[in-house]
Amino acid sequence: MQKFHPYVIMPSGVIILTIHYVFRLTPAWPKLAPLSNNVMGSSLVHLQASVFERFGDVKISVIGSLAEQQIQGFLKTLDIPDCKIMQLGKNPFANIDPDAIVFIFEAPAYLDEIAVLKIMDLLAQERKSVYHLQLENRRQLQIYALSGKSAQTFSAQDAEELPLNDVMPVDTLLDFHNLRESVRKKIILKHIEKGVIIKNPDTISIDGDVIIDNGVVIEPGTVLTGHTRIGCSSRIGPNAVIDSCKVGSSCTIINSTLSLSILDNNVRVGPYAHIRPDCHLCDNTVIGSFVELKNAKIDEGSFVTQLSYIGDSEVGKHVNIGCGVITANFNGVSKHMTQIEDNAFVGCNSVLVAPVSIGAGSIVSAGSAITNDVPPYALAIARSRQMNKEEWALDRARNW
Repeated sequence: MQKFHPYVIMPSGVIILTIHYVFRLTPAWPKLAPLSNNVMGSSLVHLQASVFERFGDVKISVIGSLAEQQIQGFLKTLDIPDCKIMQLGKNPFANIDPDAIVFIFEAPAYLDEIAVLKIMDLLAQERKSVYHLQLENRRQLQIYALSGKSAQTFSAQDAEELPLNDVMPVDTLLDFHNLRESVRKKIILKHIEKGVIIKNPDTISIDGDVIIDNGVVIEPGTVLTGHTRIGCSSRIGPNAVIDSCKVGSSCTIINSTLSLSILDNNVRVGPYAHIRPDCHLCDNTVIGSFVELKNAKIDEGSFVTQLSYIGDSEVGKHVNIGCGVITANFNGVSKHMTQIEDNAFVGCNSVLVAPVSIGAGSIVSAGSAITNDVPPYALAIARSRQMNKEEWALDRARNW
């Protein structure tokens, strides 16, 4: 729907400058606080405010019918900035802007764009100044829509009943599921219309703040949350879980979990990799299967192959890290950094005991436990010398 921010001219010619979103905090709201933080990445209050923002500037207020500490706790949970608490009294709406359109929610519910447009059109026509919304064939909803002037002398007895099928109550787990599913489908449809290829959409979940460039392919079972951004021509999934990551163009992420990290262009991750927070994968890097990264920078053109753990590390350009390499970054008290410089080669099944530095162009022999810095272009061998006992196995077999 077209966004009319910061004002909208209704068919009657009335200009709406502000929508005042008021909810009366009753036990039903705090009960849903953990749930309402997860309507595709938004709280129920934020989700409703985002609909109102398409029509005008939005102010959010709460009427305190609970103890103030409960109100503050609820608002902290939902992270609502600049929210005003209206004190209970004869008329908590006395100072509301008379030119605003006011929506008062006395029960958890959601109005979609169609419902809001219908209500504002009716108010603009001034046929009635206060409406009491209800859903046909369902329980009555304590939601009121009125003009700012009417709010100053608001009385529920003056409201006209307004049946609407575009109102969704959200005070049970089933209601919450229905709302989340409705929002999920709208988000996916929006991305498809913008040129994102989404396979088997019923298996995919994308939060409202996620940005996906056109030409991206989203495979089944993918979950994109938080403030994730996916660059053009990337392929995500199947079964990728990405939270608040910036992913560049032409990346491939398969069956892996990523959070709070940055991937530049042409990066390949997975299958079955785990990219933990504060990682930076530069252009043309490859993270293989069953690799875990944490607080690590992997510079351009480097490879971390299978079954490795690289934590609290800086890896230079064109480095090859073999299968089963571990950076031992924690000594039981504090974390330490590992530095691997450009063009180094770390052989399979090696342990780098931090703090330690592997010099540029150096080679760490497979199976080494490195506890001291390795100079540039050196060969580091830190393992027991092999000993072969001739025909020992035959003697052992004779004693069985």
